[in-house]
Amino acid sequence: MQWRIGEILVREKLINWVQLEEALDEQSHTRELTGMILVRKGFISWGLLYRSLARQNRMRFVDLERTHINPEALAKVPATMARKLGILPVEIRDDVLTIAVPGPFHVWADNELKETAGIAKVCAVLALPRDIERAIKLHYPTGQPEKIVSR
Repeated sequence: MQWRIGEILVREKLINWVQLEEALDEQSHTRELTGMILVRKGFISWGLLYRSLARQNRMRFVDLERTHINPEALAKVPATMARKLGILPVEIRDDVLTIAVPGPFHVWADNELKETAGIAKVCAVLALPRDIERAIKLHYPTGQPEKIVSR
């Protein structure tokens, strides 16, 4: 059985049952995702929500503002592909490319990515969508789609 995100947040004492019930009541009217309601109401931050989503989906969470982005990983994926797929190459080790994705069910072209990068395996980690967008802009300057800037 997979726990629902609200139950995980309560179990980890990040929110309480009253807050969850309030969000679920609102969700029944708006059809908005529970986590989004909890963030909008100020009960939890985006970072804590995404860390919990990562745990729920047995993924690792990375804070891109505090993570060193390996220039070798960036060099494996052209800027046009990173932008198109909404991913950020983070690390490469032992023929495994680690990419940051903006959601646990984010879809990317696995075979195309492996072929382009010339690697055997792709491993996904979860990161905040806004952090991925910022990092793509930082590491792949606009107007120079295939040039990588190491910071």
